[in-house]
Order: sequence, then structure tokens, then C-alpha cells
Amino acid sequence: MPEEYILKILRIINDEVSEKHKKVKTLITQVVERINTPGDIREVKTLLFQLIDELKEIDFKDKENLLKELGNQIRFLEEKQREIDKIIGDVSSIALRTPYIESLSDTVLDERLPTEIDKKIKQVIAGHILIDLGCGDLAMLNFNEVDWNNIDSRRFGPMLAKYWGAAGYIGVDPYNLPEDLDTASKEEIEDYEKNLFDVTGMKISYKREDMLKFVSRQPDNSYCYLVSGIDDEIIEYDWEKGGESYKKYQNRLMQELYRTTSTPGVVIVHGGTISIIGGLMEELGFKHMRARTGMTMTTTFWIKE
Repeated sequence: MPEEYILKILRIINDEVSEKHKKVKTLITQVVERINTPGDIREVKTLLFQLIDELKEIDFKDKENLLKELGNQIRFLEEKQREIDKIIGDVSSIALRTPYIESLSDTVLDERLPTEIDKKIKQVIAGHILIDLGCGDLAMLNFNEVDWNNIDSRRFGPMLAKYWGAAGYIGVDPYNLPEDLDTASKEEIEDYEKNLFDVTGMKISYKREDMLKFVSRQPDNSYCYLVSGIDDEIIEYDWEKGGESYKKYQNRLMQELYRTTSTPGVVIVHGGTISIIGGLMEELGFKHMRARTGMTMTTTFWIKE
């Protein structure tokens, strides 16, 4: 992964550059932070270009080769993003509010999940951020109106993250988030997220974005995931072409999920046709545990160890 190689190069440069070059040190810190947290890859590229400009003005060991490699990795990042954008552009997706998460929440919060599975999931999620792909508008309930003593008022993604001991929760959905999320100022969003933290004790944020694009920008071995209700009605199956673009999207998503899932970690797949691609998940290296989570729903817990 370009991101991992960039981090390696930055560690070398950081060791070679003296403490008097404070701006360089600060830019290196900012790049590392942006690579290691969910965000827009364009921010990483902008910071890298600024860093390269600063590094050109100072001397350090193996400067020419290190700067050349940084430039190469930026190009690799751009090529990867173009490839992902092409895959996303070839499929059609629709906004459909699926209530699948409710049946999973019912099972988990009512303590009807098999004990051995519940214990294992708590072990692998504890301390990690849980990313909810296709979180839908159920994730955006007003936290200040949640009655924490009434189980019926807290059946949504963030509460599953809290129940399993996650360090934080990120909801990702291209459609079903409030429109004002796009127009809110940075200060308003920070204020909103602070309020969520005050109520839950957990960092919570939301991103309006295609799930493959979001996951493809994340660092290796970093997160746990919840994928609920993603099926061929959400990402449309192109029957005339034998589902070629659908399968390409699905396969690349699974590859990116495996790359970015923490070790140990888990991808929780609940409902939807995406839950039947076990062969690929096993080929990638996931091990699975299954549980009935509703009258007709099956949840598969794909463990990465």
C-alpha cells in the first residue's frame, strides 16, 4: 500500500532532519495523523506536496532518493483513486432505507446472540473504531433524546459499537444522512460530535460517501466494520452484462475490507446479498461465525486473526 510506504519514508526523513526544522517536523506529524485517521486522501496529498517543498530547501541523508520515492507514492495514490473511481462509476446505486440494523440490534441488545459469539466479538472490537457501512438515517437519532434505560430507544449502530466496547463509531452512507451535514461548518460539526461524545463517552462521526471509496482510503489493519443490508437492490446488478460491474465492485470492496480490518478484527455482515460471498472472504483469510438474528436474517461475523 502506498500509505504504508509513505509512513516508512517519513520515519526515515524524521530521523534525519534536525529539530530546528520545526515546520518540516510539524508537516510530517500532520501527514502521519491524516494517514492514520479516516479522511480525504486529497488532504494527505496536499500536505505531502507542502512537505516536499520544504524538504527541497534543506540537506539530509539520501535526500534525492527519498524525495523521488515520495513523489512515486503520491502517483500511486492517485492511480489507486482513479481505479476505485472507475469501479464506482461503472455501477448504479440507489438510496433505499433498509431497516436491517434493527433486527441485529434486537438480537444483540436483548442478549439473544450466542454467548461464544458475543464474547468473541467483544474481544476483537474492544478498543477499535467500528465503521458502519451504509449506516442509514437510523444512525442519526438525536442522542440527547435517547432514553438509555429504554432499550427500544437505542437500537442503532452507535449503540452496538458502545455495547461491544468500540473506541469510536463512524457512520458512512452516500444518501441517508441529513443534508445539513454537507453545509455545516467545521465548528458546527465539531460541536455536534462533542455533544455525542459527552452523551456516549465515545467519538462518533459521519461521512457522506460511497463505502468502497471510503474504505479504500483507510490504512492497513486499522478498523472493524459493520455492513448491514447491502444487496443487489442497493448496488444494482447489471443483468445485461452478467453482473460484471457489480461483481467487480463487490470483490474490490472485500479486498479493501480485508486489508483495512484490524488484526484481530471483524467484519459483521448482516442481511443483504453481500452476505453470501463467503467463498471470497475465506480466500482472503477471514474465518466465519454465523448467528440467526431475526426471523429470516443471518449475520455472519468474519474474523481476521
